[in-house]
Amino acid sequence: MFQYENTRVLHIETKCAIIQKNHRKGGAVMKTKFPEYLAMFRSQRGYTQARIAEKLKISRSTYANYESGNRSPDLEMLERIGDVLNCSLDELFGRSGSGIS
Repeated sequence: MFQYENTRVLHIETKCAIIQKNHRKGGAVMKTKFPEYLAMFRSQRGYTQARIAEKLKISRSTYANYESGNRSPDLEMLERIGDVLNCSLDELFGRSGSGIS
């Protein structure tokens, strides 16, 4: 699990709330590049969608919806994704040098 200061957790939770709010409005457009980074890290680690979903203990369709931006993982799932992909949440949200411009 990741260890964060309270402000860091609040920032991540706020991002998740914004994404979920946009999704509920019917505007399923994520304001981050999270789906793009998620697919990139999965591919770089050599996982298929089915294999990473299995490791996360979720269905492949749920995971596919994360990559397409149609669904947003909660904070606990974000932490699990980071653990499985061995990357930080900052990297998953494009807040550090990870290769996508």
